[in-house]
Amino acid sequence: MPSGKMLLLKDIYSYLPLKSQWIKKEIGSVIGVLVLLFLVDSWKDIYDIGVVIYFKELSSFLLVALLFIILALGLIHHTNKTNAAG
Repeated sequence: MPSGKMLLLKDIYSYLPLKSQWIKKEIGSVIGVLVLLFLVDSWKDIYDIGVVIYFKELSSFLLVALLFIILALGLIHHTNKTNAAG
C-alpha cells in the first residue's frame, strides 16, 4: 500500500490525467447513480443502525467526497495547464 509521503513526492498527474470534457460529458449519469446509491444505502442504514450513528457515518462520507472533489479539480487544473503549455 502506498504511503501518503510517497504519493506527495510522486507526480501522480502523469498516472491520472483528467480532462474537464470527460467530466462534463458524464456528470449527469454519475450524479444520478451516486444519488440513487446514496438514498438506498441511507434508508438501509437508518433502518438498521438508527439516525444518530447514520449521521456520524454521513459526516465521514462527506469528508471523503470533499477530498475526492478537491483531488479531481486539482488533476483537471494540472492537466489543463500542462496541455496549454505543451
